[in-house]
Amino acid sequence: MSEFERAVDVDQRARILAKRYSLPLPASIRFVDNQNSRWGSCSIDTREIRLSSRLANYPPWVLDYVIVHELAHLVVAGHDAEFHAIVARFP
Repeated sequence: MSEFERAVDVDQRARILAKRYSLPLPASIRFVDNQNSRWGSCSIDTREIRLSSRLANYPPWVLDYVIVHELAHLVVAGHDAEFHAIVARFP
């Protein structure tokens, strides 16, 4: 686990962002090292969110956007207009 991952409580960030943008909470959320072509992923059935540890190289607002994006998948599975309207709540 990197210094960034230890410093960032993604469970807390997810709780704050879910409340702020009226989104459901995941069953779990964590950093992973095996996502090289995605920033995050969401398993709808298990409600698990995984975030690329590469996010450590970007500003915190980028991590927050990815979390909101993945939380939105707990409402809408695909990337349709309804999904994008939910994600657009994030400035």
